[in-house]
Amino acid sequence: MTLGLEQWINVLENYYWLAIIGIMSVALFVALVRFWSPAARRLRARGPLPRSLPFRARRLVSNAELEALRFLRTAHPGVHVNVATRLVDVVTPVRGLSAAERREARNMVRAMHVDFLLCDAGMTPVLAVELDDSSHDSPAARRRDEIKNKAFEAAGIPLVRIHVRDLSLAEVIRRTSGRW
Repeated sequence: MTLGLEQWINVLENYYWLAIIGIMSVALFVALVRFWSPAARRLRARGPLPRSLPFRARRLVSNAELEALRFLRTAHPGVHVNVATRLVDVVTPVRGLSAAERREARNMVRAMHVDFLLCDAGMTPVLAVELDDSSHDSPAARRRDEIKNKAFEAAGIPLVRIHVRDLSLAEVIRRTSGRW
């Protein structure tokens, strides 16, 4: 049985309020789910921001790193030398990994940085330089260094390690020239 135009109008008039109530119920449900989501609860739990936050500016590099930076700029005048660059901004997981594998790979280097990243005019990384000192002697530091070494190797970016005791302009030139 087919309904005529007048019959459709009667059906719509009878169920108009039911449709409005259904749409409003769905909208209310979505609003409540968003309001009570874990992310929204965490944001509300933090409360209002204080007038000022407990931060101060700090120097980006140590004295040894500042000296190494000067040596790198002298040895490679046409190259951009970036300081304390996060590894997640330099290397990225290869395509073809699952979401879990990509997350695991990013997490391995998430809290790491490289002391110096030399880039060409197009800001493509060409060389990474790590300045090592006694803080690299612990087992945990050696493990982090191994991860960093492998990440740069996998990305095809040479990584040069220079110990602070060997730091000189001649050593920086010798260890970094012709690496890319």
